[in-house]
Amino acid sequence: MRKLALLVVDLVNDFTQPTGKVYYPSTGAMMPAVVRLINQVKEREILTIYIQQIVELAENERRGKTFISLRESCVEGTGGELLDPRLPIDENDPIVVKRKASGFFKTNLEELLIGNGIEAVAIIGTKTNVCVRATAVDASMREFRTYLISDCVSTNTDELNKFHIEDIGKYTAKILTSDELIAMIDSETI
Repeated sequence: MRKLALLVVDLVNDFTQPTGKVYYPSTGAMMPAVVRLINQVKEREILTIYIQQIVELAENERRGKTFISLRESCVEGTGGELLDPRLPIDENDPIVVKRKASGFFKTNLEELLIGNGIEAVAIIGTKTNVCVRATAVDASMREFRTYLISDCVSTNTDELNKFHIEDIGKYTAKILTSDELIAMIDSETI
């Protein structure tokens, strides 16, 4: 049994599609690499977990206009919260719905990982400086060996992305490229 899981963070239409509310060209540009990596890890029988941000309308209404006006993306029922159709999602792939930045906050992600004997996670997705980072920090704090896949994360600008990748690498996760990750899986060093 493989002890690694791939966490795919927030690759929803509002982030990945040019018509999305918070689309950045760098996210669109990385999607072919993301799809390639997901297919490669699945060929190696690595658990792939999709983490989907959905902002509830009821929560927005409870908080009033202030909250939704700060972030009008990933709102339930808009289509922007749906996982990108290019993602190779199989019917048995777990999908964890989150309401906040971290994939661990008030979700079943930790239980899902432990229940599958997972000891290490490789994280891809968007936005590097927000949800990817929060998920990486929380994975590390829960003592999962944490890897950030540098060519499969993105945010607003290349400069901001590079800064956060380097900073995450100092404190939270080992930074790998997708090719390095596959090589480590194949050599059974991860």
